[in-house]
Amino acid sequence: ADVLLAIFSCLLGEFEDGFAAVDRALAAWDPERHRCHMFSFGQEPGVAVYTARVFLLAWTGSIDEARRVGADGLRVARGIGHPLSLAYLLAGVGIAELVAGEPGRVARAGAELRELTIEHDLSMWRVWADVLCAWARAREGDLDGGLAAARAALEARADIGFESGENEVVLIT
Repeated sequence: ADVLLAIFSCLLGEFEDGFAAVDRALAAWDPERHRCHMFSFGQEPGVAVYTARVFLLAWTGSIDEARRVGADGLRVARGIGHPLSLAYLLAGVGIAELVAGEPGRVARAGAELRELTIEHDLSMWRVWADVLCAWARAREGDLDGGLAAARAALEARADIGFESGENEVVLIT
């Protein structure tokens, strides 16, 4: 609950409340005790907290710290070995780099996310990977190709029944 509270607080401009919620969630996280949550709820809670912190830091302009937290979180996520949790964090890292305006870094995060989604058949996250790569492509100078790839990702989103997230995908592109 604190992870959602953190993200929504920041989206409302209540950054102090958002960081406080992330701090509470991270302090309460016990990897051994919460391990089963990834199977019950789809994400490992600690990795979700790292992802939320990456978002908050990027949205408040603390890009270097977002990168550090993202790197720490990726080490944790890879150690846990839960593809859905890793996908969420890779998307978060990609979005943080998008906020920073770094197309090369966005492309790398998107490519790693795409590889993971293919290996584990994570179609919803593949849409995010494709959107990140499309944005990077457009920002690196291939505007027409990037926009075409973004449109294809939106069509794929509809094809798999991923109805939520359209506003976020459109805003990114």
